[in-house]
Amino acid sequence: MNATATALDPGVRAQLENLVAQHRQLDDGPLLLALTYDPPRALGDLFLFEVVEGFGDGDVSPERNLFEVTFESTAGFPMSRGQRLHLVLTNPDEFRAAASEGWQAFQELRDAVAGDQADVLYSDATGRQLLELIR
Repeated sequence: MNATATALDPGVRAQLENLVAQHRQLDDGPLLLALTYDPPRALGDLFLFEVVEGFGDGDVSPERNLFEVTFESTAGFPMSRGQRLHLVLTNPDEFRAAASEGWQAFQELRDAVAGDQADVLYSDATGRQLLELIR
């Protein structure tokens, strides 16, 4: 995975890096891993995947889905017309379950990584271990 994998405009990449830096400062739990990826299901949209310690009280989704929320363009995070930001969040235990059980969201992420359509924006030591589950 490299900086050119997702073919992000440098300005968009900087916005995502700033957003990740803000998330690292939140008190909700430490950010362990953040990456941007480009799945085929919403062409032109931005995707940011984050693993946060304690997210969702550390629970594993009984529906076997990762939490995803979408955002439209705002003054603080401008995007192209019609473009959305998909923020996909999980915790380490849920991420491991998604990997071992082959959840659809995990497969989408793995396919993006395998297709060189993903780029790591942040990882700590735990995040690097989790990243190996994707590779």
